[in-house]
Parts: sequence; C-alpha cells; structure tokens
Amino acid sequence: MRDAYWDIVKGLGIVAVVAAHASILAREFNWFHLEIFFFVSGFLFSAKKCLDYKTFFLHKLKTLWKPFVMYNALFFVLHDFFIKIHWISTEKIDNANLMVSSWINLYELPKKIVATILSGNVDAMCGATWFMAPFTVNVLLFGFLVNVSNGKSKYFLPVLVLVLFVLGVVIVKHNPGMVFYTDMAMMLLLITAAGFYLKNFCVDHKGLHVSELISVRNNYFVPVAVILTLSVIAVYFFETNGVSLWLAEYGIIGGG
Repeated sequence: MRDAYWDIVKGLGIVAVVAAHASILAREFNWFHLEIFFFVSGFLFSAKKCLDYKTFFLHKLKTLWKPFVMYNALFFVLHDFFIKIHWISTEKIDNANLMVSSWINLYELPKKIVATILSGNVDAMCGATWFMAPFTVNVLLFGFLVNVSNGKSKYFLPVLVLVLFVLGVVIVKHNPGMVFYTDMAMMLLLITAAGFYLKNFCVDHKGLHVSELISVRNNYFVPVAVILTLSVIAVYFFETNGVSLWLAEYGIIGGG
C-alpha cells in the first residue's frame, strides 16, 4: 500500500526545487531539495528485491532510465521547433530569460539521443532532468552494495558505503565530471544509506517478542550510530575548511 506521508515529503521536495529555480530562498533550498529524494529512496528501499540483482537492475532501468531517455529524445526531436517559436535562443539576449542552444541537424540528432542513453546528456528544455542520471546510478549502486552485503557482517554494508562516499568526495572535489555523474552518485550514497538504516531501525516490527525486537534494533544501532557520527564529523570538517556540500552546484565548492 502506498504511503501518503512519503508522497507528501517528495511533493515538498518538488516545491523546494521549483522555488530554488525561481530564485526564492535559492541558497537555503539548494542545501537539501534534491537530497530529499535520495533519502526517501533509501527509506523506501527493499533489501529483498536486491537479492535478484539482475531483475532489480532491469526493473530500475525500465522505471527510471527509460522514461528519462524517451523524454529527452522527444525534446531533442522538437529542439529546432522550440528555437523557431523562440522558446530557445541561439544567442544570449540581454534581460531575456531564454535558454541558449544551437540548432541540431539530422546528423547530430541520433548522436544526441545516444549520448543521452550512454552518458545522461539532456536537451536544453530538459535541463532539470540531469538529476535522473546520478539518482539512477545511486539506486543501482546501493542495490548492488545491499546485494553483495547479504549474509555478511552487519558492518559490511556501511563500510562499503563509507568507502564509496569518500571516493566520491575526492573525485568531485578534484576532478568532477564522471559519466552519469557517477562521482556524485557515490557521494550521495551516505544519504541513501541514512534513509535505509533509519527505516530498518525505526520501523514497527509487528509480531516480534520484546527480546527479538531488541535484537533486530541492535543489528542496526551500530551502523546508524557510525553513519550519523561520521556524517557529523564530515560536515564539521567541510565547514571548518570552507567547503560546502551543494548538490545544485555539482557537489563540492570552495576549500583549498
């Protein structure tokens, strides 16, 4: 059964995205508006579905990547039409809030669509959909980590998440621009994992004896504590070194 609470949370996230793009409290909303969707994704994540990773992978490609590709392909086809009706400009016009892009000929069109499939390239009119690339990669990566962690120590998954988080931070800081924004997707695994562990720690485990419930909670207590503690340390380190985590500005800005 669909949970209306999380639909409302995602709705608030969408409102925050629109407000930020409309320059309404843009800096404040940019701190969290897209990250909300990664956290909700982690909270709603089903570990059981990852056991058959091939099925999980293909399902996510169908439900996440396929609509993204089809939507951008349509707008690439209509790209020159939007220029003709002046929704897109071929040159910057002072005091005009118009998207700027060049004409796309028939030879370039299939290349643009293939680039969407293979690298997350987006049309000028679909600029906001760039977010689907790191989001899809993040979901697929986290599902893979959950899969390989099945049957392992309870510390195995959070350690993998933290290793990829650190790797993502380093790449974004020093050499951003991996295909599909994979570096950013790795950096945001920490947020996805936070939602995942919060759900498993706080969820109401009905039908369990008190001793069983304590055992279940204990399985998640240490990972939750470790991730939250290291998140606080990371934020403190970034703030004291003049580094800002800002997804809307491609990850990490500032710092030495």
